[in-house]
Amino acid sequence: GLSSGTVTLATMTPAIGAVLWTGLVTCAYTIYAQSFGQSRVSATEANLIYTAQPLFTSLFAFFLLGETLGSAGIGGAILIGSALFVVSSDENTDDTRSLQGNKIPEEAVDSESITVELEEVRPLESVEK
Repeated sequence: GLSSGTVTLATMTPAIGAVLWTGLVTCAYTIYAQSFGQSRVSATEANLIYTAQPLFTSLFAFFLLGETLGSAGIGGAILIGSALFVVSSDENTDDTRSLQGNKIPEEAVDSESITVELEEVRPLESVEK
């Protein structure tokens, strides 16, 4: 071990580098980058990006590692790509964009059949337990 001198600094340097890389880049930076990106797109767009993650993983594995997909992988990629295409088509995105920010299209609301009762909003501290 370290105390007996059998493990030298030269053998520990790659391990220390790996620990720093894992902690700083693959954990801390990716969480920061994900939060940064999510704050700048809608929830729908973020979900579509996350849905495409297996496709990106397969592409990176193919180009960087020479990995290949079997027939089940190709079928899955086709299904994911098709689902992304259907969900992100112009016909579907118009409805999604009109609902952002809790805005309900006026044609979807029948004002005669909706009755809303509002209660007084009290601060949390005043609520008895």
